[in-house]
Amino acid sequence: MVISKAFYIGKYEVTQEEYETVTGANPSDFKVVRNPVENISWDQAVAFCKKVSARTGRTVRLPTEAEWEAACRAGSDGRFGFGDRDGDLHNYGNYADQSANLSWCDKSYSDGQPTTTVVGLSAPTPGGWAICTAT
Repeated sequence: MVISKAFYIGKYEVTQEEYETVTGANPSDFKVVRNPVENISWDQAVAFCKKVSARTGRTVRLPTEAEWEAACRAGSDGRFGFGDRDGDLHNYGNYADQSANLSWCDKSYSDGQPTTTVVGLSAPTPGGWAICTAT
């Protein structure tokens, strides 16, 4: 993968508070203003970016798949941006583990958080990026 143009990307996910400030709505199921906005479609995410662009006078868009991967990997050539071990995933992101109590969740770990968590709570990857907060 080659990124031919420099780009900026947010260090954290968009919070519910940020999303609501721009759009006037918070469609999230887990309503906590400092948690990431969730339960939005790709079209809603694009509309959010357009509104931010209009407010700031700067082009804001969703990253391409290559840009997202480059940011998450931060130069790593391992399986994940933080290394190769599945068992380390819980250190870098909140995902559907046994605390989510879903039939398809990871039963090998529980972080005690059944929903999304505060943006920036998980450890960043070696490149300094928060990689995910998804349940």
